Formats: sequence, structure tokens, C-alpha cells
Amino acid sequence: IKWAPFYETGYKYAVKLYMMGLSNKSISDLVKLGKSWVQPPTIRLLSSNFSGGSYDKSQRAYTFQRINPQDLQSLQFKLNGSSNSPVVNPCFVIENWNSDAFANISITGGSTDIRQGHVRDTNGIVSLVVWMDKVSTSSIDVTITPVE
Repeated sequence: IKWAPFYETGYKYAVKLYMMGLSNKSISDLVKLGKSWVQPPTIRLLSSNFSGGSYDKSQRAYTFQRINPQDLQSLQFKLNGSSNSPVVNPCFVIENWNSDAFANISITGGSTDIRQGHVRDTNGIVSLVVWMDKVSTSSIDVTITPVE
């Protein structure tokens, strides 16, 4: 058995992450899900007021940070899906969202089920969490625009 590298290590501890669960999905669907977690699609960030776009396996989500909370510019990025790194129900966490308002979200390839919510950290700073019911082996353009 080849074990994955440690997710995190520290004094007298080490953390490994595993994906486990039950499903009624087909084997091919589960292979895509596994690939999307082990080798997630890369992101090309197109907005200047955001940083990040890295994939956090512990959340199974991509994380972004708004640089200037007063600048309500849209977040635009390209999710580079492929057969080796498929897009499977991606989730995005946008830290420092700075609003309790939701967002207008558009993606290439037509409409999809999109869900969103807010999380407040211990300092009261709001993050927007977006989940998409989307499976693709090609690139997807995403625009997330604050509703004022």
C-alpha cells in the first residue's frame, strides 16, 4: 500500500486525510470523484482584488481571499478541468466577503444547481461558501458577483 503524504505535521502529531463514504454512484463516477480530490483541477484567477484559489483537501474546497473588503469587484476565474483532473461538484470558500448578501453566479456550459451560504469566523468576518452540482472534464469559467 502506498500511503499519501501527511497533510500536516507538528510536534508529536501528523495528519492524513482520506475520503470515505457510501454511495450508489457508478464506478466511473467514483473514479472521477477520487481524481477530483487527489488531483484537483487548477484555477487561473482573473480578478485583481482576490488572492488564493488553492485547493484545500480538508474542506474539499477552493479558497479565495478578498484583498480589499471595500472593493466589491466580481471574482472571476477559470477552473481547468480535464480527464485527469475532472471538475466534480466544486466548492468555493471566499474569505473576507464582507457582506451578508448572496451572489449572482454565472458559469460556462449553462445553468446548474448552485447553493450558497455564509460562515462567520470568531472575529465576525463573513465568508461566502458556494457549491455547484457540476461534473465536467473541460474548463469552466466562473464569475461570482456580489449582490448589493
